[in-house]
Amino acid sequence: MEDTDVQAIVKQAVQEFLQEQQAKSEPAYKTELVEERKRREQLERRLNEVEEESKRSRRGRAGGKRFGHPGGAAAAGGCEGGPGIPRGA
Repeated sequence: MEDTDVQAIVKQAVQEFLQEQQAKSEPAYKTELVEERKRREQLERRLNEVEEESKRSRRGRAGGKRFGHPGGAAAAGGCEGGPGIPRGA
């Protein structure tokens, strides 16, 4: 009977030790998760910014191609006569 009491005491001590170790490590894990979430959200915001810049850039290039000039309507001399036709003609 004494053996079972010793086994039970040792088992309980080990369980308590493991619970304490887990309780100590949990805050570190939670902090790491919070930091990782912040990094991910920051990367997502930057990705969205780059995507918007890309869309604006594509729209600008598409506008320039319509008038046959890389700079768009301003490089073509305005929208008044289109490309190759002088203003006021």
